[in-house]
This record gives sequence, C-alpha cells and structure tokens, in this order.
Amino acid sequence: MKNVLKVVLLLAAAGLVFICYRSVMNPIEFKEVREQREEVVIKRLVDIKKAQEEYYTQNNRYADDFETLIDFVKNGRKGVVRKIYELNDEQQAYLLTYVNDYIKKENKKKRPSERLEEYHGLTSNQSDSVFLTILAKAQETNDWKVFKDIEAKKGPHQTLELKEFSRDTTWVNLRDTLYHNPNYPADSLEIIPFTDGEKFVMETSGMSGTGALFEAYADSRLYLLGINEQELDNYLLEVKKNNRPIRKEYQKDSLGITLRDVEGKEIFDVIPCLKIGDKRIPNKNVGNWE
Repeated sequence: MKNVLKVVLLLAAAGLVFICYRSVMNPIEFKEVREQREEVVIKRLVDIKKAQEEYYTQNNRYADDFETLIDFVKNGRKGVVRKIYELNDEQQAYLLTYVNDYIKKENKKKRPSERLEEYHGLTSNQSDSVFLTILAKAQETNDWKVFKDIEAKKGPHQTLELKEFSRDTTWVNLRDTLYHNPNYPADSLEIIPFTDGEKFVMETSGMSGTGALFEAYADSRLYLLGINEQELDNYLLEVKKNNRPIRKEYQKDSLGITLRDVEGKEIFDVIPCLKIGDKRIPNKNVGNWE
C-alpha cells in the first residue's frame, strides 16, 4: 500500500512539474513561433507595397485589386536609367534659373489665365531633361554659349567631359527590379502565409494623384492559428489592450456612414493585425509594426 502511495505521489509530483514547465514554456514557444510567422507575413506585405508603389509611379494611382496588381507584376516592366555624368548643385541651380527665365519670356506672350507658374526647384530628372534639351540645341545650331556657362560650373570631382552626358533607359522585367528574382511567384502576393489560402484584404481610397491611398492587412488570428489556442487568445487580448499592432474597423450604418458616439467620436472595433499603408490617413505606406 505504501509503495502504491509513493508511486501516486511521484506521478502527481511529475504532473505538477510538467504543468509548471508548460506554463513557463507555452508563452515562450508561442512567442518564438509568432515572431517567425510575423516576419514572413511582414515580408509579404512589404512585397505588396513595392508592387503598389511601382504601379502608382507608372499609373498615378494604386491598383484597386490583387488581380490587377498581380498581372502588373507578371507582365509589367520598369525603366532602369544608365547615367553618364551627374550635374552638381550649382549646375542644377543654373538650370532652374534658365527654365524660369524661359517661362517669364513665354508668359509675356500669354493671357493671364494661360500663364505658367515658375518652378521653385527641379528634380534631378527634370534637370537632366533640361540639360539634354540644351545639349541637343547646341549641337543643332552650333551655339554653345549656354552649354559653356554650365560647363564653367563644373566641380573638381566631375572628371568626365560634359559632352559625355547621357541618359539611356533599359526596360526590364518588374520581378527582376522589384524582387531581384525573375521567377518571383506573383500569384502568392495575395495569399496570407501559414493559412489555408486565406487572402490579404487590400483597399484603396479610389483617388488618383497625390490624394491616392492604399492599405493591405491580415488579421492576426488567421496566420497564428494552430500554435496554441490559449496563448493566441491571451496575445490578442494583449494587443487590443496596448493598441498595437492593430487596425481600426469603423462601424457604419446602412448608408456606409461611420457611426459616432454621443461625443461625436467615430465608433470602431480594434482588430489585431499586421497592416501596411492606410486608406484613411496618409502615412507614407509604413507598416503598423514599425
């Protein structure tokens, strides 16, 4: 009888030790796997961002859906410019003056409603374009005065001859330029890793130009399922409590108007997720984990 009791006590003690061990290890193991999965999901969101920003560059708006975006990545091209000779700041400032002087002369010939605004500054690409025009005109007319004025502003580190200035564009496959992989699996862009085919939600503001916004997100529960249900519930409660990383899902009425409380504040639910961009507020397309 005593031996049986000893065995029972030993088993009970072993059980308690195991329970204590799991209570310590479960959160640690969950955190380790969660961080591994989040790293992969974040990488996919960054890939979506790269594709959307290039789509915006070429189309002046964001792709409205994944079908459009994936087709763009599969079949699109991006111009890679080979540059010979870089203009320095003084040369670019000269070109800005040159352009504005030209605008002033042209505006004298126009009615007030047709007059062009002067530039406050030129981008590097704009300066390049202006100089190429000046160079072409000099070669055509053999009048090198403006060219020589720019050449006179040459800096000590500009070792090439200014006449060697050139810009050649080569068009290459988007997968190569965006992801450095000609076989990048574009179809995977919309699939949330570690799920059974669940898809990211992607939404845009529907605008074009500087008012355009987009966001893409994956609810945390989708890509964290199957690790440890209790630890997952604990983690999601913690995320909601700390408001990070989350998105706000605004409650709307039947007309699509956001509901407000008695104080006039918008009513929303806090949804744990990884999200990049924001369709409501410009945020330079950063991720909510940053």
